[in-house]
Amino acid sequence: MWVADGYGQSLVHRHRPEGELDLTLEGFATPHSIAVVDDLLLVCDRANGRVVLTDFTAGRVTVLTRDGELVEHLCSGGRSPDEDAWPNRRDAEGNIVRPETARGVLNSPHTLAADRNGDVFVTEWLIGGRVTKLARYRGGSWISA
Repeated sequence: MWVADGYGQSLVHRHRPEGELDLTLEGFATPHSIAVVDDLLLVCDRANGRVVLTDFTAGRVTVLTRDGELVEHLCSGGRSPDEDAWPNRRDAEGNIVRPETARGVLNSPHTLAADRNGDVFVTEWLIGGRVTKLARYRGGSWISA
């Protein structure tokens, strides 16, 4: 069983079926949600803006092994949290509005979940929200579906 201590010590713990603490992963800032896909652990590291597996401010999903080793980063290239009105944008009149989004690029990933096929669903924190499905392909990685 995996537990994210997001509002406490910002740690992720793995417990054995009997409840005994087995492993603690450090280096997170408000880990928000967790999903396990095959032998991969996905952690939404909210305040660090990453998905380890959503990288919120980095605008990407970070894929790690269960032991915390980096596998890859997915869907990076979105807007920067340093931009005015991020994760949204301002229109010509200065109103905060939903940003433009692009397939395969995350703006502000917030949480994620996985289905039994290993596909990953990432929600984004922006006006109107957005869900992106990352479909697992035969090579073992994911593509934006």
